Amino acid sequence: MKPFKLLSLLLLPLCLGAQAIQPRFVVGPELGADFRKISPVINSNNNYTFGLSVEYPVGKFSLGTAFLYKEYGAHDYREYTGETYQELKEEEWVTYHNYYERHVRLNYYSVPFRLQYRLPCNCVYLQAGIMADFANFAARSGGEDVFRTIEDPQTFDFNHREGLKPLNFTYELAVGFKMHFNERWRMYMRPTLRIMNQPSRQNSTEWADSYRSLHMAFGVQRAFF
Repeated sequence: MKPFKLLSLLLLPLCLGAQAIQPRFVVGPELGADFRKISPVINSNNNYTFGLSVEYPVGKFSLGTAFLYKEYGAHDYREYTGETYQELKEEEWVTYHNYYERHVRLNYYSVPFRLQYRLPCNCVYLQAGIMADFANFAARSGGEDVFRTIEDPQTFDFNHREGLKPLNFTYELAVGFKMHFNERWRMYMRPTLRIMNQPSRQNSTEWADSYRSLHMAFGVQRAFF
């Protein structure tokens, strides 16, 4: 820990003075991943984000936006075939329903709107934002295997084209840490609490809950004066 503390003390003057001249805007790549999943929704996949971010400083505040791609991985769901039949089991008729097991990739193109407030040290900032998530749901190819269940189709029937929202929203609360190399170049690390509205419609049986996670974003930015 001592070498880390020493390095932090050596870099502190650089961080404090790097924003003495305020740029017109800063731009750079952003990459991040969920390192802690709070909600069980979409829990079995590795989720990551990448894209390009832009910020416009206004005094101690900054207005930010970006164009991001959010990957939530592949998911399975069951779709009712419309076929129902009965079988005699131990002198009792049992009703079965056939279904297909489908696969879909749950991905979004996202445009966030962010507000940042820089603390007096200029190397730490608070951020709040909202993301407009535009669906990019790609069905995975697979066989037409048919399975059966005694469950009522209303409890499992789902189709991603009809059941998932084409437009969704995600909310962000974050604390960012910046390290300035000079007046033009800097890098940042930003742990973020993300809350995504439930991906499916109100009457859908799949993913019928919001998704909450702790997200870690990293980026490099260039300032333009």
